[in-house]
Amino acid sequence: MSYAVRMTPTAEAQLAAAYQYLHDRAPKSARQWLRDVYQAIDALEAMPLKFGVAPEAKYLGEPLRHRIVRSHRIIYRVDESERVVQILYVRHGAQKVVGEPDRDE
Repeated sequence: MSYAVRMTPTAEAQLAAAYQYLHDRAPKSARQWLRDVYQAIDALEAMPLKFGVAPEAKYLGEPLRHRIVRSHRIIYRVDESERVVQILYVRHGAQKVVGEPDRDE
């Protein structure tokens, strides 16, 4: 039985911004990157628990997971009872972990 996959507006905006950034520099590579991201998202329908625990889980206090696709991470939560995967963020791997305090704090 498969899972429904839903993206938050935040994740959609981050995906669009990342694509635009890449497209401005290398249009062909950006299109392939976007195809790879959507393939990874589609794969979450079948096996969302296959991928690792996201570092955000520690800071946000939720059982979050992530799937790494090239330079980016797809961060999501799985609702087993509803069989829904909710994609929360699409972040570059070099970006600070969501919820991580600044080193000065």
